[in-house]
Amino acid sequence: MSPRPWLFAAVLGLSACFQGDFLRGRSCEDDSRCGPSMQCIEGVCADPDGPDGPPGPVLWTRTIDASELNRDDEAAAVGVDGEGNVRVVGWSSDPQSGVDGRLVTLDALGGQLGTSVFRRVFQADADDQIRALAMHPDNSFVIGGHMTTSGNGEELWLNEREGSFEHWDRMNAGPGPGPDSIAAVAIAPDGLIFTAGFVTTARGDLDLWFARHNNGGNIENQWTVDGPGQKDDYGRAIALDPDGLVLVAGSLTSEQGDRDLWFAGYSRDGAEQWSETVDEDHGDDEAFGIAADSRGAFVVVGAVEKSGEGRNIWIRKLSQSRDTLWTVEHTSDGDHEDVARAVVIDSDDNVIVAGHVGGGDDGHADIWVRKLDGDDGSPLWTDYYNGLAFGEDRALGVTVDASDNVVAVGSEETSTGKLDFWVREYKPFSGE
Repeated sequence: MSPRPWLFAAVLGLSACFQGDFLRGRSCEDDSRCGPSMQCIEGVCADPDGPDGPPGPVLWTRTIDASELNRDDEAAAVGVDGEGNVRVVGWSSDPQSGVDGRLVTLDALGGQLGTSVFRRVFQADADDQIRALAMHPDNSFVIGGHMTTSGNGEELWLNEREGSFEHWDRMNAGPGPGPDSIAAVAIAPDGLIFTAGFVTTARGDLDLWFARHNNGGNIENQWTVDGPGQKDDYGRAIALDPDGLVLVAGSLTSEQGDRDLWFAGYSRDGAEQWSETVDEDHGDDEAFGIAADSRGAFVVVGAVEKSGEGRNIWIRKLSQSRDTLWTVEHTSDGDHEDVARAVVIDSDDNVIVAGHVGGGDDGHADIWVRKLDGDDGSPLWTDYYNGLAFGEDRALGVTVDASDNVVAVGSEETSTGKLDFWVREYKPFSGE
């Protein structure tokens, strides 16, 4: 049974009286709705004197039951075409077909234009997911992920849309029979496609994997990275700098069994130019996003685990020669899971990061989106989103359009306990 409206009202009233921080990021009409420690700024409860900067300048928000079956739906990546249409990709659960890939298209104001479903095998235990998207300048786009095939587990899968979907490549790239998956896609100016993810080895563990594809989608070359622990290693993100260097990020498992945050630069032929690992406190540290600015500097985002603090959001900008320019860490109170899941850089070289704060056994997750000054990492604005069900809400992808408006996507838990696609668009700056 879903909570009664009057019960929600009572909870909101008590929170406003006694716990101002509880309503951070909530819509408001005046300060009385935000409790003693916050103010109503641009229709959102926020702390004007806090370290987060002003609240995020929201244009519109959509939650979408992409499966139309009240099942779990998670949006993983987003792109915007030259007309402002928003492409959101992810996956939905279905009682008959297992997990299906989904593409939802919205117009520039958030109106829903259509939904497409992708599945390889129609069976309850199938796992078909779209996890990555990259836009071509001509408004077509490439999506990647994995699909289940009869007897082969999950295989890599890559498609392009040019009016209709054309199946390009389905690959059991790893030598082992287990899952292979694409987690990220990047497109070079000459049309070559680069992907990153993981493949199953002959031993049965996972190796970090990345590949170069021609503009027909076929793999031209592929490479794997095996961490020192010879256990599960993940490619999570891929990008290209202005000089064509391929930037890859993810995690490698150490000999001690914990994950180390890892990022590296490669030539287009797969020759390693450099690599770096981060192990802050011998916990599980992971990179989930990487992006380069117009000057060749780049930003890596993810999470580092610290004793007594859980996982903290970790954001680092490095010069093209890999000197650290600045590092930002963000943690919510308590032993929580605070994770940066995606990053994009706008036309002014400002940095936008999306993820979640406060997740884990000790607290529900709230969506967290921050725009940072590219020069020093200071916050330009921050958005917290705690859905009406006070459940598990997470952002997994972010992009900018031609006007530097920001679009973030993820999932919001509803009052039924299921997840819906969550999409929100922001203006470039507060007060505009």
